[in-house]
Order: sequence, then C-alpha cells, then structure tokens
Amino acid sequence: MDIKALPADGPWTFRFTVDGPAGRGEGELNGIPVLTQPGPPLALSWSVAGLPLVVLFAVLTIAWRRNRIPREELAAL
Repeated sequence: MDIKALPADGPWTFRFTVDGPAGRGEGELNGIPVLTQPGPPLALSWSVAGLPLVVLFAVLTIAWRRNRIPREELAAL
C-alpha cells in the first residue's frame, strides 16, 4: 500500500481497474470526503523539526573551533 496526499479537499471519486484470473473488473467509489490538512502548514512543521539539527551543528562547530590546537603548538610537539 502506498500513501498519497491529495491536492485539494472536498468530495473525491476513486476509479479502480483490476485484472485477475476471473477477468477484468472495474469499480468506482463516489463521494469520498477529503478533509483539509490537519495541523500547522508543512513548511512550519519542517522548520520546527529541523531546529534541533541546526542547533546541534552550531554547538559542534563552536566546540570544534574552541578546542582546535594551534599549528604552532603542533609543531612544538
């Protein structure tokens, strides 16, 4: 099974065609109600979800820059 987001809300009609050992069959589902997307807009959701990753990269970059050994000290070792 696959999940697909429908582009608009409102009533939808789904048409199916199935080929099987007993022959071909066709069907139709009429008036399936599709609601609007629940929750906040998708861009806002991804932005909030990505914040911890951005903060992690910032913390790692700051820690890396503070703990680097200068080249002069490396040459002395």
